[in-house]
Amino acid sequence: MKKFILLLSVLFVVSCSPEPILYALTITIEGEGTVTEKVINAGAAKDYNSGKVVELLATPSSGWSFVKWDGDLTGSENPIEITIDKVQTLTAVFEQNLLVFLKGKVCYKNIPAGKQYVHFDLSYLNSDEYGLEINKQYEGWKYFYKDNDDIEEKGCYATGEISNSNLGLRLEWYSDTIINNPKQFKLDGINGQTFIVTKKSNTKIEIQSGNAYQPIEDWDGGPEFELINLEEFNKLDCK
Repeated sequence: MKKFILLLSVLFVVSCSPEPILYALTITIEGEGTVTEKVINAGAAKDYNSGKVVELLATPSSGWSFVKWDGDLTGSENPIEITIDKVQTLTAVFEQNLLVFLKGKVCYKNIPAGKQYVHFDLSYLNSDEYGLEINKQYEGWKYFYKDNDDIEEKGCYATGEISNSNLGLRLEWYSDTIINNPKQFKLDGINGQTFIVTKKSNTKIEIQSGNAYQPIEDWDGGPEFELINLEEFNKLDCK
């Protein structure tokens, strides 16, 4: 957790103390990002209550999103204005986007005969010919199956994939709705396929599939998968 302190002066007109008073504004960073400040109102002396108004702007690092402010002022508004009339502490909370968090990770779900695994790649590939940021291409993910009894000794084998080479996965294609935040992301395929991955908890995700011609709110729920340790998955030697 990062922390820095902004010392902002507030001048009070008090007969026994003409010196300006300094109040400390402490900004703590949770996650990856920065906070910049700009004084937008110098304030004017009035009795015992006057202070500078400061605008705070939270800027997430690449692959992260600003979520909220915690501390003496709370909420998700960004930028936010704060009046410096006392010692205050704020925390800017950033969370990693799910598209970045799941890169290289593996999830599984139990099925009647064994387990199904999904191994996420989600690496950024390149931009299309138009050079639009929203049209960045991403690799998808692969599905594997492991039979508990494994009578035929097939081990853990691939059963399918959601691949950029087949679908041209992008944050936006047919739909004008971009979903890319800590809780959810959407990837569109070239033929109207759409996939939404949702973080249900710190260890569980849901994968939905539909098409660009059907409103997302009309989609059925998708299967849920639990995160698994990558080393444990690698021991299965899935192919």
